[in-house]
Amino acid sequence: MNKYNLNSDVDEKLRASLENPAEFLTDLSFTYALQGLSILVPAELFYVEIEGKKAVPVFTTEQDLDIFMANLNDVNTDWTTQKLNVLLDTLMPTELEVIAFNPKLSMDENRGNTAYFEKNSLLTFLNHYTEILNAMLNPENQKTERLSRTYLVPTFLWKDDNDAIHRGFESLTAGDEQDYIPIFDNLDSFSTWYNSEFFGEPFQENNGQVLVMTFSELLEPKEAENIFGKTVGVTINPLDVDIEDYQKTIITWEELR
Repeated sequence: MNKYNLNSDVDEKLRASLENPAEFLTDLSFTYALQGLSILVPAELFYVEIEGKKAVPVFTTEQDLDIFMANLNDVNTDWTTQKLNVLLDTLMPTELEVIAFNPKLSMDENRGNTAYFEKNSLLTFLNHYTEILNAMLNPENQKTERLSRTYLVPTFLWKDDNDAIHRGFESLTAGDEQDYIPIFDNLDSFSTWYNSEFFGEPFQENNGQVLVMTFSELLEPKEAENIFGKTVGVTINPLDVDIEDYQKTIITWEELR
């Protein structure tokens, strides 16, 4: 019988995230698991040196904890379950720099779930995906009228020679032979597009990024220049309808402005 009753979902989502780096839906699922489930953390904080940085070990399985502790004779601590955000709050004001998921000593085999995150980078990662989850899982977002919703927007980001940020966008040719930017007001509709061979795979291969935006943020960005190219508007959840019903999904720039 397991002592700590850890949910295996965190470990599974961690492994998937490490196997598929920067894959949006995988990282989103990992964040969702970390929001709701606990990991094993030391009851009294201690650190191990990893590449010259002070790292706090945490574990997603009891087996990985046992492997780690088996050859660590100079550490005597109890372990407890805790959500990652609580641990991060504790670590932020300290000199401890890294959170080590399932760390391994040199003689131990990596089981595919070992990762080292700088605490500030991990917090930024979690905040980014938590913002997306909060927007997409908010039932009020579906109830409000289309012009007031928050959307997932596939984008491409780059900087010019002056370090100014520019955003380009995916486009989709609708039944009227005009190009529209695909946007999504829920995760299921986005997943259909993102996992499609024709649309999602090229987007991922070209290092596309997914942002959350309202129409006001899309039309009047504060931190970047949005470049719409030859598109004439947006298409909302375009793969949810048959092609002959495309008009139900589109809003033109003229209508939005």
